[in-house]
Amino acid sequence: MNGMIEPVIVSHNDRIKVIDELKRNEDENHFLLTYMHNLAFEKDYTLIKYGSSYVLNIKNLILSLSYSIEPPEGLKEYISDMNVRMVIAPGVENIRELEHIAADEKKRESLMAIRRDSIESCYENTVRNDYRTYKELISFYNSIKEYKGFYSTEDMKKKQKSHDDSHFASSLTDEDGIVSALFVNSGLLASVATKEDKRERGYATRNIISALSYYFENNKAEKKAYLFYNDEKAERLYKKIGFYNVCPFLILKRRCM
Repeated sequence: MNGMIEPVIVSHNDRIKVIDELKRNEDENHFLLTYMHNLAFEKDYTLIKYGSSYVLNIKNLILSLSYSIEPPEGLKEYISDMNVRMVIAPGVENIRELEHIAADEKKRESLMAIRRDSIESCYENTVRNDYRTYKELISFYNSIKEYKGFYSTEDMKKKQKSHDDSHFASSLTDEDGIVSALFVNSGLLASVATKEDKRERGYATRNIISALSYYFENNKAEKKAYLFYNDEKAERLYKKIGFYNVCPFLILKRRCM
């Protein structure tokens, strides 16, 4: 690090002030805000202000940057020196600054958003928000090539501990069992999956719409929901539902040093 900028540790008591500041660019910072909202009872994290950027480091597993039009000088060197397994950086300028950091895996994804008024109420799904029903999802996700081994019993226990109407799983079933599943975490949809032999039948679309209907119905103050995509086919699907592009992201995965 060149020493021109000194990192400042932000205290847990200042978390709400940081959330208010991040909300000035709420769409672009939604991924970081999702974590920030869930840290009220979590103490095992470090929030750092580095120049104009916020860096959230949770147990050395995920490091997420705030959106910045002008990343601070020395950000690349600072992030390079940190012992983290994942770097998630939003915005074109952050991407330019950090894309040459050494990593075992690099990929670009884009954040999309959908407005509350784009979704008409539709409830075809099963809402799963307890450990018993979460357990059923493990075998489903393990049957999907892209998610095999991705979720464990421990992951499901953690999800169950924090469940409420803004944290839940949504699934669709047919005579063979679960055919489509996803998670909603503070308005961020994740792990959208459909059984391989049931694809191209509209299950994912119906599940997303149903999950959004439930989320907006039970979270009256929320005006938008979000998800990530990384291929054109998914982008077309989400745009048909009513999503629009918000911000590109760079995701770097590294082995801990």
